[in-house]
This record gives sequence, C-alpha cells and structure tokens, in this order.
Amino acid sequence: MNKFILFVFSLCIVGIISCSKKPAENAAVADQTEWPGLDSFHMTMAEVFHPLKDSGDVRPIMARATELADEAEKWANAPLPEKVNNDEVKQLLAELKTGTRDLANQIKEGTEEDVAGTRLYELHDLFHKIQEKWYGKSEHHEH
Repeated sequence: MNKFILFVFSLCIVGIISCSKKPAENAAVADQTEWPGLDSFHMTMAEVFHPLKDSGDVRPIMARATELADEAEKWANAPLPEKVNNDEVKQLLAELKTGTRDLANQIKEGTEEDVAGTRLYELHDLFHKIQEKWYGKSEHHEH
C-alpha cells in the first residue's frame, strides 16, 4: 500500500513539474502552428472571392475592397512566425499589401467590375503562394 501511495504521489509531482514548464514551450509551439494574420486575411478573402468564383458576383469585393486592403496591411506589418520569417514571405506579403490597396483605390475611382474581378483573382493566387509557404506545397487548401 505504501508503495502505491508513493507511486501516485510521484506521478502527481512529475505532472505538476511538467505542467509548470509548459507556458514558454507552448508559446513556441503555438508560434509554429498558428498564424493569426493568415487566418484573419483568409476569412475576408474568402468572403469577397467566393461569390466571384462561384457565381460571378463582384459586389462583395466592390463593397469590401478597403477592408481586404486593411487586413493585408495588418498581416504584412505583424511579426512573422519563425517558420515563415524569411525574405521571400516578407516580399509576398508586401506585394499583397500593395496589390490589395491598389485594388481598393481603383474601385474607389470607379474601375470596371470585370477589371476588379480579374485583379481579385490575381490577388487570390498571390494569397495562395503565401499560404503554401505556411502549409507546404504538397497540401491543397480550398476556401
């Protein structure tokens, strides 16, 4: 009986010690498994792109282009997870930031809907290049 109590007590101590070390380690792991900027931009991109892709509806991008540009800017200016903290990803994010802002400005100036739709497809492809850097080229991620 004493050996059993000693065993259970030992397990509890090991559990307490291992849990007390985790916050810093968990932060590092979260840094490698989550990219909040990607997720936030992705939500907005999906909401404006899928109506265009699925039914030719350009109204969402015409109404929300500034929001998409703002999301791209926040993403490009945020710290990068170590996994993608490199010049290539920084360049792609800068292109996305500039491209979405240019599209928003063109829409404000009254660009034609077909021009806006074509440009959104290009920006969507650029987004996928960045997404591939995060998930890996072998994975296919549909919106």
